Amino acid sequence: MKILYSRIFIAISASVLLMGSPVLAEDVKSDSAKKATALQGQKIVRECKNIQNQLGRLRSNDALIRVNLGQNYEVISSRLMANLNTRIVSNKLNGSELVALSAEFSENLEYFRENYQIYERDLTKLSHMDCSKAADKFYDQLEIVRYQRSELNFNTTKLHEIAEEYQKALERFEETIK
Repeated sequence: MKILYSRIFIAISASVLLMGSPVLAEDVKSDSAKKATALQGQKIVRECKNIQNQLGRLRSNDALIRVNLGQNYEVISSRLMANLNTRIVSNKLNGSELVALSAEFSENLEYFRENYQIYERDLTKLSHMDCSKAADKFYDQLEIVRYQRSELNFNTTKLHEIAEEYQKALERFEETIK
């Protein structure tokens, strides 16, 4: 039974890790101090239609990736970590490291959910802006979206790290009960 949980956990973790992060890391300042240059503003106005089309595709792709990642994270958290922790406790074994890591995973999963909602709201706002009439405001909102995207990248990276730590802790745990 112990080996089965380990193999299931490894398989799901691997699928999540192979999916990759829904966002690309970008160097973005959170204070929105960056302002559009005149050349950037002109390019935004000139390419507005193309930019809007790309934003629409980005929203669709991100939504699909978020659903898939969210489902995988939920499976790891509630079906694997929580169930295994319950079995460990019911068998009166010491799984404190696993319990601590699953709590950390759950906490970071909540951050991921919250940050994705903020990102989606800001991206929606950006996609509804008329970039041909308000290039400066559009650019400011674009910088906000880039920052939110970098936050999501941090969240997904952190969740992957915790899942990997949990897997290693599970392997150590298995060794102690053999």
